[in-house]
Amino acid sequence: MEVNGRFIPSLNLLHRIQIFLFGYAYIGDLCAAGWRAYNPMYVVRCDRHGFVVTYEHKWGYIDCPLCMTDQRMREKKRDDETLSRPSATTLGVD
Repeated sequence: MEVNGRFIPSLNLLHRIQIFLFGYAYIGDLCAAGWRAYNPMYVVRCDRHGFVVTYEHKWGYIDCPLCMTDQRMREKKRDDETLSRPSATTLGVD
């Protein structure tokens, strides 16, 4: 099954119930190129991006990786704007 241009394995009734109750469902282990070991993979339902395959992030969080990327981009843009703004000391104002 393909959702929003991303491959999603077929979700059976148990997966759908788990997503409804917990927000995610375990779909199996995957070892991608460059990874040292197999990681458990999950399907999460994101309100913004739909169904997304992801893995458990640090501290056991299972979040939408697309939302996390969007958030990091917004923070980087905010930081870049802050750094590009002249400060009072740069302008010679005390």
